[in-house]
Amino acid sequence: MKKQHKLPPIKLVVNGLFEAAAIDAVELALHDPHFQLVPLSWTRPSTVFRSLQIDDQRIVLYKPSQLMRAVRLAKFFRLAESAICLDFCGPGTARHHASLYAANGLAFVMGSEIPEADQVAFEQIVNSSNRPAVVAPQISARNALNAAAFLWREVQADQGRGHIFCLEDVLREGGGS
Repeated sequence: MKKQHKLPPIKLVVNGLFEAAAIDAVELALHDPHFQLVPLSWTRPSTVFRSLQIDDQRIVLYKPSQLMRAVRLAKFFRLAESAICLDFCGPGTARHHASLYAANGLAFVMGSEIPEADQVAFEQIVNSSNRPAVVAPQISARNALNAAAFLWREVQADQGRGHIFCLEDVLREGGGS
């Protein structure tokens, strides 16, 4: 009998924890052995909390002003290295966050609408990076995890190319952990 190789869990960063789908994704990931939650999250400038407790997991929240500090940004990306990011931060941040993910070699699921004015730049950012992305506005928590597993497989295949997938691509390929 062939011994099966157990794969390590997929490291997952969930940004935008003020959205219900983001919180649902964290709750699902915490109870799914295929995922390991990275306890960091980007959040709104108006957030007054420094952390958030979901089940037994404490998640440190970073405001946009904190992201611009090089030390905090470096710490964030060092801890998030090789993770898949789920981004529920909103349309106004999509292009900026895509730039940060691409610059740091992170594949991501964008759960927000990309403003029409940003679509060309967003596509250029992803296509010129070495990591894929899934764009699926209003994505459910379960489908966001399926998309994260799909992207993880894409990254593991090491195709080294930036490409934007839509949710239909993920579901057609049987995205899931």
